[in-house]
Amino acid sequence: MGIAIEKPVIGIIGGAGPDATVDLQVHLNKQMKIQLRAVSDQDHYRVIVDNYTCMPDRSLALRNKGPSPLQHMQTAAKNLEKLGATIITYPCNTAHAYIQEIQNSISIPILDMVDITCSHIINNNSKIKNIGVLCTNMTMLLDLYKIPEMGIIYPDQKHQTLVMQAIFAAKAGYTDTNIKDRATTEKLVQYLSNVINAPVSNLDFSKSAQQIFTLCIKQLCDQGAEAIILGCTEIPLCIDTAVISQKFNVPIFNPTAILAAATINRSKNHLEENMIAETIC
Repeated sequence: MGIAIEKPVIGIIGGAGPDATVDLQVHLNKQMKIQLRAVSDQDHYRVIVDNYTCMPDRSLALRNKGPSPLQHMQTAAKNLEKLGATIITYPCNTAHAYIQEIQNSISIPILDMVDITCSHIINNNSKIKNIGVLCTNMTMLLDLYKIPEMGIIYPDQKHQTLVMQAIFAAKAGYTDTNIKDRATTEKLVQYLSNVINAPVSNLDFSKSAQQIFTLCIKQLCDQGAEAIILGCTEIPLCIDTAVISQKFNVPIFNPTAILAAATINRSKNHLEENMIAETIC
């Protein structure tokens, strides 16, 4: 009698933000239908999510304005491993400033969304010379997206301030409508004043996050970007990538979707390797 081969278990360190965590789960489900031909519930891999929203703010920590979230990230990863996860994902670009230190704390792999996205672009779009990146200030300042032989273009300061506004408007649930209530506006302005080194006078609450991201993609294309990376997991919640790609005639890369495809592919291949090893034994 052969040894039973356990299916992969996917762990997600979530909460950065909560809606982006759900979006990754949606993309994982899509990929299980595509790659695994999943029909029944039982055809899917198990997914364990720690929607860890209460750890210290990563952007403030990286600016030395607050405590580090690293210990909390490592604890989340360790707990997922204890619960049976065989692979871990983290759908937050800025959090990848800590990805190697998280990996060092566990014995199972945590996939690097930024690295996977860069590799995907290199392998499938080698003719691109300049690529635009929409992301948080810290992802930009840390230069997390590095692609050999490709120029990286970021929005100018005015538009980058708007990108930050739109990201946190999306976190507040305002994806395709502008913020109208005063309490949310004041809370957002106060937060952004701590996080960004730019005048909050550049903020524009007459526009929705969707409108802002579309405007900033146009600005990147005007600067010479031949493709766009949606380098914050809140951005795909606000725009239709196919529509935007057609509108500006450039490829749009969604790291959440790329991560989901890579997660299922790696899990499936690891399972198949284990099954082959079991037959050899």
